[in-house]
Amino acid sequence: SVLRTLVMFTLLFGSEVMYRKYSSLNSIALAGLILTIANPFWIFDAGFLLSFSAALSLIIYNKYILKYIKTKNIILRDFYLFLFLQIFTLPILAHYFNYIPIMGIFYNLLLIPIFTFILIYSFALLIFGGLIVNFFIFPFRIFDYMLVSLRYLINFTENFAFNGIIVHTFSIFHNIIFYLVLTFIIYLYNEVNLEKNKNIQVKLNRKVYMIVESIFIWIIISFYFITYILTPKFDDNLNFNIMDAGQGMFINVSYKSYNLIFDCGSTSNSNLGNYTVVPYLIKNGIDKIDGVFISHWDEDHYSGLTELIKSNIDVKRIFSSYNFKTDNILNDNMGKKNIENDINLKEILSSNITVLKKDDNFKINENFSIKILWPEDEYLTENKNNSSLVVMLYYKGRKILIPGDIENDVENTIYEDLSKSDILIVPHHGSKTSSTDNFVEAVSPNIVVFSYGKNNYGIPSDEVIEKYENINSNILTTFDQGEIKFILKDEKLYYNTYKGEKSYNYYKLYFDWIIIKILVFGFFIGLIFIYRN
Repeated sequence: SVLRTLVMFTLLFGSEVMYRKYSSLNSIALAGLILTIANPFWIFDAGFLLSFSAALSLIIYNKYILKYIKTKNIILRDFYLFLFLQIFTLPILAHYFNYIPIMGIFYNLLLIPIFTFILIYSFALLIFGGLIVNFFIFPFRIFDYMLVSLRYLINFTENFAFNGIIVHTFSIFHNIIFYLVLTFIIYLYNEVNLEKNKNIQVKLNRKVYMIVESIFIWIIISFYFITYILTPKFDDNLNFNIMDAGQGMFINVSYKSYNLIFDCGSTSNSNLGNYTVVPYLIKNGIDKIDGVFISHWDEDHYSGLTELIKSNIDVKRIFSSYNFKTDNILNDNMGKKNIENDINLKEILSSNITVLKKDDNFKINENFSIKILWPEDEYLTENKNNSSLVVMLYYKGRKILIPGDIENDVENTIYEDLSKSDILIVPHHGSKTSSTDNFVEAVSPNIVVFSYGKNNYGIPSDEVIEKYENINSNILTTFDQGEIKFILKDEKLYYNTYKGEKSYNYYKLYFDWIIIKILVFGFFIGLIFIYRN
Protein backbone atom coordinates (compact mmCIF):
# COMPACT_ATOMS: atom_id res chain seq x y z
CA SER A 1 0.00 0.00 0.00
CA VAL A 2 2.80 2.41 0.88
CA LEU A 3 4.74 1.71 -2.32
CA ARG A 4 1.60 2.08 -4.44
CA THR A 5 0.78 5.38 -2.76
CA LEU A 6 4.33 6.69 -3.20
CA VAL A 7 4.35 5.89 -6.94
CA MET A 8 0.91 7.42 -7.50
CA PHE A 9 1.71 10.52 -5.43
CA THR A 10 5.01 10.97 -7.31
CA LEU A 11 3.13 10.88 -10.63
CA LEU A 12 0.51 13.30 -9.30
CA PHE A 13 3.18 15.67 -8.01
CA GLY A 14 5.09 15.40 -11.30
CA SER A 15 1.98 16.21 -13.34
CA GLU A 16 1.42 19.35 -11.25
CA VAL A 17 5.03 20.49 -11.58
CA MET A 18 5.19 19.79 -15.33
CA TYR A 19 1.65 21.06 -16.06
CA ARG A 20 0.58 17.74 -17.52
CA LYS A 21 -2.82 16.11 -17.31
CA TYR A 22 -3.03 13.49 -14.56
CA SER A 23 -4.87 10.19 -15.09
CA SER A 24 -5.58 8.21 -11.94
CA LEU A 25 -6.26 5.03 -13.96
CA ASN A 26 -2.93 5.34 -15.80
CA SER A 27 -1.23 6.13 -12.52
CA ILE A 28 -2.48 3.02 -10.68
CA ALA A 29 -1.71 0.86 -13.74
CA LEU A 30 1.88 2.16 -13.87
CA ALA A 31 2.25 1.66 -10.10
CA GLY A 32 1.13 -1.95 -10.50
CA LEU A 33 3.55 -2.48 -13.39
CA ILE A 34 6.50 -1.03 -11.46
CA LEU A 35 5.79 -3.11 -8.34
CA THR A 36 5.32 -6.38 -10.24
CA ILE A 37 8.54 -5.80 -12.19
CA ALA A 38 10.32 -5.26 -8.85
CA ASN A 39 8.75 -8.45 -7.44
CA PRO A 40 6.54 -10.56 -9.76
CA PHE A 41 5.39 -12.72 -6.85
CA TRP A 42 3.48 -9.78 -5.37
CA ILE A 43 0.75 -10.55 -7.88
CA PHE A 44 -0.17 -13.50 -5.61
CA ASP A 45 -0.03 -11.48 -2.37
CA ALA A 46 -3.31 -10.71 -0.59
CA GLY A 47 -2.08 -7.29 0.58
CA PHE A 48 -1.01 -6.30 -2.95
CA LEU A 49 -4.29 -7.38 -4.55
CA LEU A 50 -6.47 -5.85 -1.85
CA SER A 51 -4.54 -2.57 -1.92
CA PHE A 52 -4.77 -2.17 -5.68
CA SER A 53 -8.35 -3.43 -5.99
CA ALA A 54 -9.54 -1.13 -3.18
CA ALA A 55 -7.73 1.87 -4.71
CA LEU A 56 -9.07 1.02 -8.17
CA SER A 57 -12.61 0.73 -6.79
CA LEU A 58 -12.31 4.23 -5.29
CA ILE A 59 -11.07 5.63 -8.61
CA ILE A 60 -13.88 3.97 -10.60
CA TYR A 61 -16.47 5.01 -8.03
CA ASN A 62 -15.43 8.66 -8.08
CA LYS A 63 -14.99 8.73 -11.86
CA TYR A 64 -18.09 6.86 -13.04
CA ILE A 65 -20.61 6.56 -10.20
CA LEU A 66 -20.36 9.36 -7.63
CA LYS A 67 -21.15 12.17 -10.07
CA TYR A 68 -24.56 10.64 -10.82
CA ILE A 69 -25.60 10.11 -7.19
CA LYS A 70 -28.18 12.79 -6.39
CA THR A 71 -28.40 12.50 -2.61
CA LYS A 72 -26.54 15.09 -0.55
CA ASN A 73 -26.54 12.93 2.59
CA ILE A 74 -22.86 12.34 3.41
CA ILE A 75 -23.49 9.16 5.38
CA LEU A 76 -25.55 7.67 2.57
CA ARG A 77 -22.93 8.62 -0.02
CA ASP A 78 -20.21 7.02 2.11
CA PHE A 79 -22.36 3.92 2.49
CA TYR A 80 -22.63 3.63 -1.30
CA LEU A 81 -18.85 3.98 -1.53
CA PHE A 82 -18.10 1.23 0.97
CA LEU A 83 -20.75 -1.02 -0.55
CA PHE A 84 -19.15 -0.66 -4.00
CA LEU A 85 -15.69 -1.27 -2.50
CA GLN A 86 -16.99 -4.45 -0.85
CA ILE A 87 -18.50 -5.69 -4.12
CA PHE A 88 -15.36 -4.84 -6.11
CA THR A 89 -13.03 -6.69 -3.74
CA LEU A 90 -15.41 -9.66 -3.25
CA PRO A 91 -13.44 -12.21 -5.36
CA ILE A 92 -10.19 -11.37 -3.54
CA LEU A 93 -11.79 -11.60 -0.10
CA ALA A 94 -13.39 -14.90 -1.11
CA HIS A 95 -10.08 -16.29 -2.39
CA TYR A 96 -7.87 -15.38 0.57
CA PHE A 97 -10.29 -15.23 3.50
CA ASN A 98 -13.55 -16.94 2.41
CA TYR A 99 -15.35 -14.35 4.48
CA ILE A 100 -17.27 -11.17 3.63
CA PRO A 101 -17.46 -8.76 6.61
CA ILE A 102 -20.95 -7.27 6.26
CA MET A 103 -20.56 -5.24 9.44
CA GLY A 104 -17.28 -3.90 8.04
CA ILE A 105 -19.28 -1.46 5.91
CA PHE A 106 -20.79 0.09 9.03
CA TYR A 107 -17.50 0.02 10.93
CA ASN A 108 -15.88 1.97 8.10
CA LEU A 109 -18.59 4.63 8.35
CA LEU A 110 -17.33 5.23 11.90
CA LEU A 111 -13.62 4.68 11.30
CA ILE A 112 -12.97 6.76 8.17
CA PRO A 113 -14.13 10.14 9.62
CA ILE A 114 -12.12 9.48 12.80
CA PHE A 115 -8.94 8.55 10.91
CA THR A 116 -9.36 11.44 8.49
CA PHE A 117 -9.50 13.88 11.39
CA ILE A 118 -6.58 12.15 13.12
CA LEU A 119 -4.41 12.46 10.00
CA ILE A 120 -5.18 16.16 9.58
CA TYR A 121 -4.59 16.78 13.26
CA SER A 122 -1.32 14.83 13.13
CA PHE A 123 0.08 17.20 10.52
CA ALA A 124 -0.83 20.09 12.76
CA LEU A 125 0.90 18.36 15.67
CA LEU A 126 4.07 17.90 13.59
CA ILE A 127 4.17 21.61 12.81
CA PHE A 128 2.99 23.18 16.07
CA GLY A 129 3.43 20.38 18.61
CA GLY A 130 6.72 21.75 19.88
CA LEU A 131 5.10 25.06 20.85
CA ILE A 132 2.07 23.91 22.86
CA VAL A 133 2.63 20.22 23.56
CA ASN A 134 -0.10 19.53 26.13
CA PHE A 135 -2.75 21.37 24.14
CA PHE A 136 -2.17 19.23 21.03
CA ILE A 137 -1.64 15.94 22.89
CA PHE A 138 -4.95 16.07 24.79
CA PRO A 139 -7.26 15.40 21.77
CA PHE A 140 -5.25 12.29 20.94
CA ARG A 141 -6.24 10.81 24.29
CA ILE A 142 -9.88 11.32 23.30
CA PHE A 143 -9.20 9.67 19.91
CA ASP A 144 -7.57 6.77 21.73
CA TYR A 145 -10.66 6.17 23.87
CA MET A 146 -12.86 6.38 20.78
CA LEU A 147 -10.78 3.75 18.94
CA VAL A 148 -10.62 1.46 21.98
CA SER A 149 -14.41 1.72 22.34
CA LEU A 150 -14.83 0.87 18.67
CA ARG A 151 -12.53 -2.14 19.11
CA TYR A 152 -14.73 -3.40 21.96
CA LEU A 153 -17.79 -2.93 19.74
CA ILE A 154 -16.18 -4.93 16.92
CA ASN A 155 -15.15 -7.73 19.31
CA PHE A 156 -18.65 -7.78 20.81
CA THR A 157 -20.36 -8.17 17.43
CA GLU A 158 -17.76 -10.56 16.00
CA ASN A 159 -19.85 -13.68 16.61
CA PHE A 160 -23.19 -12.18 15.58
CA ALA A 161 -24.92 -14.08 12.77
CA PHE A 162 -25.11 -10.95 10.59
CA ASN A 163 -21.48 -9.92 11.18
CA GLY A 164 -20.38 -11.54 7.93
CA ILE A 165 -20.95 -14.41 5.55
CA ILE A 166 -18.72 -17.35 4.61
CA VAL A 167 -18.13 -17.76 0.87
CA HIS A 168 -16.20 -20.35 -1.09
CA THR A 169 -13.33 -19.49 -3.42
CA PHE A 170 -14.33 -18.40 -6.93
CA SER A 171 -13.00 -20.21 -9.98
CA ILE A 172 -10.94 -18.27 -12.55
CA PHE A 173 -13.84 -18.41 -15.00
CA HIS A 174 -16.18 -17.16 -12.27
CA ASN A 175 -13.84 -14.23 -11.50
CA ILE A 176 -13.69 -13.24 -15.20
CA ILE A 177 -17.48 -13.28 -15.51
CA PHE A 178 -17.86 -11.35 -12.23
CA TYR A 179 -15.68 -8.42 -13.35
CA LEU A 180 -17.13 -8.42 -16.87
CA VAL A 181 -20.61 -8.21 -15.37
CA LEU A 182 -19.56 -5.41 -13.03
CA THR A 183 -17.86 -3.50 -15.85
CA PHE A 184 -20.91 -3.79 -18.09
CA ILE A 185 -23.28 -2.66 -15.31
CA ILE A 186 -21.12 0.42 -14.66
CA TYR A 187 -21.05 1.09 -18.42
CA LEU A 188 -24.85 0.86 -18.70
CA TYR A 189 -25.24 3.05 -15.62
CA ASN A 190 -23.07 5.75 -17.21
CA GLU A 191 -24.77 5.57 -20.61
CA VAL A 192 -28.25 5.90 -19.11
CA ASN A 193 -27.23 8.88 -17.00
CA LEU A 194 -25.45 10.54 -19.93
CA GLU A 195 -28.58 10.27 -22.06
CA LYS A 196 -30.66 11.66 -19.22
CA ASN A 197 -28.31 14.61 -18.94
CA LYS A 198 -28.37 15.23 -22.67
CA ASN A 199 -32.16 14.81 -22.69
CA ILE A 200 -31.99 13.35 -26.23
CA GLN A 201 -34.49 10.62 -27.08
CA VAL A 202 -34.56 9.67 -23.42
CA LYS A 203 -37.70 7.53 -23.63
CA LEU A 204 -36.56 5.65 -26.73
CA ASN A 205 -33.07 5.04 -25.41
CA ARG A 206 -34.41 4.05 -22.02
CA LYS A 207 -36.49 1.31 -23.65
CA VAL A 208 -33.38 0.07 -25.48
CA TYR A 209 -31.40 0.05 -22.25
CA MET A 210 -34.16 -1.83 -20.43
CA ILE A 211 -34.21 -4.51 -23.15
CA VAL A 212 -30.43 -4.84 -23.08
CA GLU A 213 -30.37 -4.95 -19.28
CA SER A 214 -33.08 -7.62 -19.24
CA ILE A 215 -31.12 -9.78 -21.71
CA PHE A 216 -27.99 -9.20 -19.68
CA ILE A 217 -29.68 -10.26 -16.44
CA TRP A 218 -30.90 -13.45 -18.09
CA ILE A 219 -27.36 -14.17 -19.28
CA ILE A 220 -26.10 -13.89 -15.70
CA ILE A 221 -28.93 -16.12 -14.44
CA SER A 222 -28.26 -18.71 -17.16
CA PHE A 223 -24.53 -18.74 -16.40
CA TYR A 224 -25.13 -19.36 -12.71
CA PHE A 225 -27.83 -21.91 -13.47
CA ILE A 226 -25.47 -23.86 -15.76
CA THR A 227 -22.46 -23.59 -13.44
CA TYR A 228 -23.99 -24.15 -10.01
CA ILE A 229 -27.29 -25.99 -10.59
CA LEU A 230 -27.29 -27.83 -13.90
CA THR A 231 -23.63 -28.95 -13.91
CA PRO A 232 -23.62 -30.29 -10.30
CA LYS A 233 -26.97 -32.02 -10.89
CA PHE A 234 -25.62 -34.00 -13.84
CA ASP A 235 -22.11 -34.32 -12.44
CA ASP A 236 -21.70 -38.00 -11.66
CA ASN A 237 -17.96 -37.81 -10.92
CA LEU A 238 -16.41 -39.12 -7.72
CA ASN A 239 -13.83 -36.74 -6.26
CA PHE A 240 -11.29 -38.41 -3.99
CA ASN A 241 -8.82 -35.93 -2.48
CA ILE A 242 -5.90 -36.68 -0.16
CA MET A 243 -4.64 -33.54 1.57
CA ASP A 244 -1.15 -32.89 2.88
CA ALA A 245 -1.67 -33.34 6.62
CA GLY A 246 2.00 -33.80 7.44
CA GLN A 247 2.51 -36.95 9.52
CA GLY A 248 -1.13 -37.97 9.46
CA MET A 249 -4.09 -38.33 7.15
CA PHE A 250 -6.97 -36.22 5.84
CA ILE A 251 -9.13 -37.48 2.97
CA ASN A 252 -12.22 -35.86 1.47
CA VAL A 253 -14.63 -37.72 -0.81
CA SER A 254 -17.33 -35.84 -2.72
CA TYR A 255 -20.04 -37.43 -4.82
CA LYS A 256 -23.07 -35.46 -6.02
CA SER A 257 -24.38 -33.75 -2.85
CA TYR A 258 -22.57 -36.16 -0.50
CA ASN A 259 -19.38 -35.20 1.33
CA LEU A 260 -17.39 -37.65 3.40
CA ILE A 261 -14.17 -37.43 5.39
CA PHE A 262 -11.83 -40.33 6.13
CA ASP A 263 -9.56 -39.38 9.04
CA CYS A 264 -8.44 -35.84 9.81
CA GLY A 265 -5.42 -35.91 12.09
CA SER A 266 -1.73 -35.12 12.27
CA THR A 267 1.07 -35.34 14.80
CA SER A 268 3.28 -32.84 12.94
CA ASN A 269 0.74 -30.12 12.05
CA SER A 270 -0.67 -28.52 15.19
CA ASN A 271 -4.21 -27.14 14.90
CA LEU A 272 -4.82 -29.17 11.77
CA GLY A 273 -8.57 -28.62 12.18
CA ASN A 274 -8.37 -24.82 12.31
CA TYR A 275 -5.61 -24.33 9.77
CA THR A 276 -6.19 -27.13 7.25
CA VAL A 277 -9.42 -29.12 7.57
CA VAL A 278 -11.98 -26.33 8.05
CA PRO A 279 -10.34 -23.82 5.63
CA TYR A 280 -10.05 -26.53 2.96
CA LEU A 281 -13.74 -27.42 3.20
CA ILE A 282 -14.86 -23.79 3.20
CA LYS A 283 -12.68 -22.93 0.18
CA ASN A 284 -14.31 -25.77 -1.72
CA GLY A 285 -17.82 -24.64 -0.79
CA ILE A 286 -18.49 -27.59 1.53
CA ASP A 287 -20.77 -26.59 4.42
CA LYS A 288 -21.94 -30.05 5.49
CA ILE A 289 -20.27 -33.41 6.03
CA ASP A 290 -22.54 -36.44 5.80
CA GLY A 291 -20.08 -38.73 7.56
CA VAL A 292 -16.65 -38.64 9.20
CA PHE A 293 -14.90 -42.03 9.27
CA ILE A 294 -12.15 -42.22 11.93
CA SER A 295 -10.15 -45.39 11.33
CA HIS A 296 -8.94 -45.55 14.95
CA TRP A 297 -8.24 -43.19 17.83
CA ASP A 298 -4.61 -42.26 17.27
CA GLU A 299 -3.80 -38.57 17.18
CA ASP A 300 -2.56 -38.68 13.59
CA HIS A 301 -6.04 -39.81 12.52
CA TYR A 302 -8.39 -37.69 14.68
CA SER A 303 -6.63 -34.54 15.97
CA GLY A 304 -8.54 -32.15 13.66
CA LEU A 305 -11.97 -33.53 14.50
CA THR A 306 -12.73 -31.31 17.49
CA GLU A 307 -12.20 -28.09 15.52
CA LEU A 308 -14.29 -29.49 12.66
CA ILE A 309 -17.20 -30.21 14.99
CA LYS A 310 -16.94 -26.75 16.57
CA SER A 311 -16.90 -24.97 13.20
CA ASN A 312 -19.88 -23.75 11.17
CA ILE A 313 -19.66 -26.91 9.05
CA ASP A 314 -22.53 -29.28 9.79
CA VAL A 315 -21.17 -32.73 10.68
CA LYS A 316 -24.04 -35.24 10.42
CA ARG A 317 -22.46 -38.45 11.76
CA ILE A 318 -19.17 -39.84 13.07
CA PHE A 319 -18.12 -43.44 12.44
CA SER A 320 -15.29 -45.49 13.88
CA SER A 321 -14.29 -49.06 14.68
CA TYR A 322 -14.98 -48.59 18.39
CA ASN A 323 -16.23 -46.06 20.92
CA PHE A 324 -14.30 -45.41 24.12
CA LYS A 325 -17.54 -44.78 26.03
CA THR A 326 -19.07 -48.16 25.24
CA ASP A 327 -16.19 -50.44 24.27
CA ASN A 328 -13.96 -51.16 27.26
CA ILE A 329 -11.04 -52.46 25.21
CA LEU A 330 -8.26 -50.22 26.43
CA ASN A 331 -5.78 -50.82 29.19
CA ASP A 332 -3.09 -48.65 30.71
CA ASN A 333 -0.48 -50.06 28.33
CA MET A 334 -2.37 -48.48 25.43
CA GLY A 335 -2.39 -45.12 27.12
CA LYS A 336 -5.88 -45.09 28.58
CA LYS A 337 -4.85 -42.59 31.24
CA ASN A 338 -3.48 -40.25 28.57
CA ILE A 339 -6.71 -40.56 26.60
CA GLU A 340 -8.80 -39.69 29.66
CA ASN A 341 -6.69 -36.55 30.09
CA ASP A 342 -7.03 -35.63 26.41
CA ILE A 343 -9.50 -32.73 26.51
CA ASN A 344 -9.96 -32.69 22.74
CA LEU A 345 -10.78 -36.40 22.64
CA LYS A 346 -13.20 -36.13 25.57
CA GLU A 347 -15.09 -33.44 23.65
CA ILE A 348 -15.26 -35.72 20.62
CA LEU A 349 -16.56 -38.57 22.74
CA SER A 350 -19.48 -36.42 23.86
CA SER A 351 -20.75 -36.79 20.28
CA ASN A 352 -22.64 -39.85 19.13
CA ILE A 353 -20.21 -42.23 17.43
CA THR A 354 -21.55 -45.04 15.29
CA VAL A 355 -19.44 -48.18 15.57
CA LEU A 356 -18.85 -50.02 12.29
CA LYS A 357 -17.93 -53.68 11.87
CA LYS A 358 -17.06 -56.03 9.04
CA ASP A 359 -19.73 -56.35 6.32
CA ASP A 360 -21.45 -53.06 7.21
CA ASN A 361 -22.43 -51.43 3.92
CA PHE A 362 -23.49 -48.00 2.69
CA LYS A 363 -25.13 -47.86 -0.72
CA ILE A 364 -25.40 -44.28 -1.96
CA ASN A 365 -26.81 -45.41 -5.32
CA GLU A 366 -26.14 -48.05 -7.96
CA ASN A 367 -22.84 -46.32 -8.88
CA PHE A 368 -21.28 -45.62 -5.48
CA SER A 369 -21.15 -47.74 -2.34
CA ILE A 370 -18.96 -48.30 0.72
CA LYS A 371 -18.09 -51.62 2.37
CA ILE A 372 -16.36 -52.22 5.71
CA LEU A 373 -13.85 -55.10 5.55
CA TRP A 374 -12.54 -54.87 9.13
CA PRO A 375 -12.73 -55.16 12.18
CA GLU A 376 -14.84 -58.19 12.97
CA ASP A 377 -17.57 -57.94 15.55
CA GLU A 378 -16.28 -58.11 19.16
CA TYR A 379 -12.68 -58.02 17.96
CA LEU A 380 -10.39 -57.11 20.88
CA THR A 381 -6.73 -56.16 20.71
CA GLU A 382 -4.13 -54.22 22.62
CA ASN A 383 -2.77 -52.91 19.34
CA LYS A 384 -4.92 -49.92 18.35
CA ASN A 385 -3.53 -50.00 14.80
CA ASN A 386 -5.06 -53.42 14.20
CA SER A 387 -8.48 -52.15 15.25
CA SER A 388 -8.46 -49.69 12.32
CA LEU A 389 -11.40 -49.52 9.95
CA VAL A 390 -10.61 -51.05 6.58
CA VAL A 391 -12.88 -49.36 4.04
CA MET A 392 -13.43 -50.21 0.38
CA LEU A 393 -15.08 -47.65 -1.91
CA TYR A 394 -16.81 -48.96 -5.05
CA TYR A 395 -17.52 -46.64 -7.96
CA LYS A 396 -18.64 -47.94 -11.35
CA GLY A 397 -16.42 -50.98 -11.24
CA ARG A 398 -13.43 -49.16 -9.73
CA LYS A 399 -12.16 -49.75 -6.18
CA ILE A 400 -10.40 -47.56 -3.63
CA LEU A 401 -8.99 -49.20 -0.48
CA ILE A 402 -8.46 -47.20 2.74
CA PRO A 403 -6.95 -49.61 5.32
CA GLY A 404 -6.03 -47.24 8.17
CA ASP A 405 -3.00 -48.43 10.16
CA ILE A 406 -3.56 -52.19 10.05
CA GLU A 407 -0.43 -54.30 10.42
CA ASN A 408 0.73 -57.73 9.27
CA ASP A 409 -1.65 -59.87 11.39
CA VAL A 410 -4.79 -58.18 10.13
CA GLU A 411 -3.52 -57.99 6.55
CA ASN A 412 -3.16 -61.77 6.55
CA THR A 413 -6.55 -62.22 8.26
CA ILE A 414 -8.48 -60.25 5.62
CA TYR A 415 -6.45 -61.63 2.71
CA GLU A 416 -9.42 -63.47 1.17
CA ASP A 417 -11.62 -60.35 1.29
CA LEU A 418 -9.10 -58.27 -0.65
CA SER A 419 -9.19 -57.74 -4.40
CA LYS A 420 -7.35 -55.72 -7.01
CA SER A 421 -7.80 -51.99 -6.38
CA ASP A 422 -7.31 -48.95 -8.55
CA ILE A 423 -6.16 -46.72 -5.66
CA LEU A 424 -4.62 -47.79 -2.35
CA ILE A 425 -3.88 -45.57 0.61
CA VAL A 426 -0.81 -47.42 1.87
CA PRO A 427 -1.50 -48.91 5.34
CA HIS A 428 0.20 -47.34 8.34
CA HIS A 429 1.70 -44.56 6.16
CA GLY A 430 4.19 -47.02 4.65
CA SER A 431 5.54 -48.53 7.87
CA LYS A 432 7.49 -51.79 7.53
CA THR A 433 5.02 -53.39 10.00
CA SER A 434 2.46 -53.36 7.19
CA SER A 435 2.21 -54.09 3.43
CA THR A 436 3.01 -57.79 3.60
CA ASP A 437 3.75 -59.65 0.38
CA ASN A 438 0.31 -61.31 0.52
CA PHE A 439 -1.44 -57.95 0.99
CA VAL A 440 0.45 -56.25 -1.85
CA GLU A 441 -0.19 -59.18 -4.17
CA ALA A 442 -3.91 -59.35 -3.34
CA VAL A 443 -4.53 -55.61 -3.78
CA SER A 444 -2.09 -55.05 -6.71
CA PRO A 445 -2.98 -51.35 -6.87
CA ASN A 446 -2.56 -49.28 -10.01
CA ILE A 447 -1.85 -46.19 -7.89
CA VAL A 448 -0.57 -46.09 -4.30
CA VAL A 449 -0.59 -43.02 -2.08
CA PHE A 450 1.73 -42.59 0.91
CA SER A 451 0.31 -40.02 3.33
CA TYR A 452 3.13 -38.86 5.60
CA GLY A 453 5.25 -35.90 6.68
CA LYS A 454 8.68 -35.32 8.13
CA ASN A 455 9.14 -37.87 10.93
CA ASN A 456 11.61 -39.92 12.96
CA TYR A 457 9.72 -43.21 12.58
CA GLY A 458 11.45 -44.37 9.41
CA ILE A 459 8.19 -43.92 7.49
CA PRO A 460 7.85 -44.80 4.71
CA SER A 461 10.07 -47.86 4.69
CA ASP A 462 12.31 -48.30 1.63
CA GLU A 463 11.39 -51.96 1.71
CA VAL A 464 7.69 -51.15 1.41
CA ILE A 465 8.27 -48.67 -1.41
CA GLU A 466 10.24 -51.31 -3.29
CA LYS A 467 7.36 -53.81 -2.98
CA TYR A 468 4.99 -51.46 -4.80
CA GLU A 469 7.63 -50.53 -7.36
CA ASN A 470 8.09 -54.22 -8.15
CA ILE A 471 4.43 -54.57 -9.17
CA ASN A 472 4.66 -51.36 -11.27
CA SER A 473 2.29 -49.30 -9.10
CA ASN A 474 2.30 -45.56 -9.75
CA ILE A 475 3.60 -44.09 -6.46
CA LEU A 476 2.41 -40.70 -5.16
CA THR A 477 3.15 -39.13 -1.77
CA THR A 478 1.70 -36.15 0.06
CA PHE A 479 5.23 -35.38 1.26
CA ASP A 480 6.52 -34.92 -2.32
CA GLN A 481 3.40 -33.92 -4.26
CA GLY A 482 1.29 -32.19 -1.60
CA GLU A 483 -2.45 -32.49 -2.09
CA ILE A 484 -3.44 -35.26 -4.51
CA LYS A 485 -6.81 -35.05 -6.29
CA PHE A 486 -8.40 -38.03 -8.01
CA ILE A 487 -11.42 -37.71 -10.26
CA LEU A 488 -13.28 -40.88 -11.23
CA LYS A 489 -15.48 -40.19 -14.24
CA ASP A 490 -17.36 -43.13 -15.73
CA GLU A 491 -14.66 -45.71 -16.52
CA LYS A 492 -11.85 -43.16 -16.51
CA LEU A 493 -9.54 -42.17 -13.67
CA TYR A 494 -7.75 -38.81 -13.59
CA TYR A 495 -5.48 -37.16 -11.06
CA ASN A 496 -3.46 -34.04 -10.48
CA THR A 497 -1.29 -32.87 -7.58
CA TYR A 498 -0.42 -29.63 -5.87
CA LYS A 499 3.05 -29.80 -7.44
CA GLY A 500 1.48 -29.98 -10.90
CA GLU A 501 1.90 -33.67 -11.72
CA LYS A 502 -1.09 -34.86 -13.77
CA SER A 503 -2.35 -38.08 -15.29
CA TYR A 504 -1.74 -38.29 -19.04
CA ASN A 505 -5.48 -37.87 -19.77
CA TYR A 506 -6.21 -35.05 -17.31
CA TYR A 507 -6.55 -32.37 -20.02
CA LYS A 508 -9.81 -34.02 -21.19
CA LEU A 509 -11.54 -32.74 -18.04
CA TYR A 510 -11.09 -29.16 -19.25
CA PHE A 511 -13.72 -29.82 -21.92
CA ASP A 512 -16.53 -30.73 -19.51
CA TRP A 513 -19.41 -28.38 -20.22
CA ILE A 514 -16.98 -26.07 -22.00
CA ILE A 515 -19.09 -25.70 -25.15
CA ILE A 516 -22.14 -24.46 -23.23
CA LYS A 517 -20.01 -22.10 -21.13
CA ILE A 518 -18.25 -20.73 -24.24
CA LEU A 519 -21.64 -20.13 -25.88
CA VAL A 520 -22.88 -18.20 -22.84
CA PHE A 521 -19.62 -16.27 -22.62
CA GLY A 522 -19.65 -15.56 -26.40
CA PHE A 523 -23.24 -14.38 -26.23
CA PHE A 524 -22.26 -12.03 -23.42
CA ILE A 525 -19.36 -10.52 -25.43
CA GLY A 526 -21.55 -10.33 -28.55
CA LEU A 527 -24.19 -8.41 -26.61
CA ILE A 528 -21.63 -5.79 -25.65
CA PHE A 529 -20.64 -5.21 -29.31
CA ILE A 530 -24.30 -5.14 -30.41
CA TYR A 531 -25.06 -2.67 -27.67
CA ARG A 532 -22.14 -0.47 -28.70
CA ASN A 533 -23.44 -0.34 -32.27
